[in-house]
This record gives sequence, structure tokens and C-alpha cells, in this order.
Amino acid sequence: MPARKSITFLSNRFVIVLLILSLGFLSFVKINQIREQRKLDREIQSLKSESKDVEEKNKQIEDSLKYLSSQSAADRIAHQQLNKKREGEIAVVFMPTGGATASVAVGPAESNPKAWWDYFFGQP
Repeated sequence: MPARKSITFLSNRFVIVLLILSLGFLSFVKINQIREQRKLDREIQSLKSESKDVEEKNKQIEDSLKYLSSQSAADRIAHQQLNKKREGEIAVVFMPTGGATASVAVGPAESNPKAWWDYFFGQP
């Protein structure tokens, strides 16, 4: 009776190569999943930060809107920008007096080239 080799499932080279290739493929897929998950986590973190910034800006806008819709802001703007006076306030306007006007002496007209020469190099 001839001696038979016992062939087990794991001792077959084809099966071992197939298992190694399957393990490599599954590892590749898992590594890609981990990379994508990290990329998504970074994007989520970025969007949370952006959302927080937008919420802070909205809060500032709401505060500004509340202030600008108040009566004190309307009075202040009317007083400063529109020169309106408040009730009971007296407006005082200072006008220049007739004796305080500046006089300008007008001499004989110079020629234009001479005027430029005097401007840049002074009068000789």
C-alpha cells in the first residue's frame, strides 16, 4: 500500500497565499477607512469652529441691533450726525465778527515763470 501524504487545509500553498492576499487587501481597505475617518473628523472640527464664529458674530449683530433700535441711540445719532438739539437744549453758533477778517495784500501781477522760479528757489 503506497503511503499517502496527508494534505491539510492550511498546508496547501495556494490557500496560504490566498489568505495572505486577503489579509493585505483587508488591511488596505481598513487603512483607507481610517484615513477617510480622520479627514471627516478634521472637517467636522473645522465646521464646528466656523459655526462657533458665526454664532458669535450673530450675537454681536443682535446686540448692535438692540442698541441701535433703542431711543438713546436714536437721540445720540440725531444729535451728533444730524445736528438736532434735544428738548430744553440751547444751540449756540459762533460767527466771525466784522473786525476779525483777514486782509490779503494784492501786489502787482508777476509773470508765471517768475512766480514758479520764486516758488522753488525763493526770491533773490
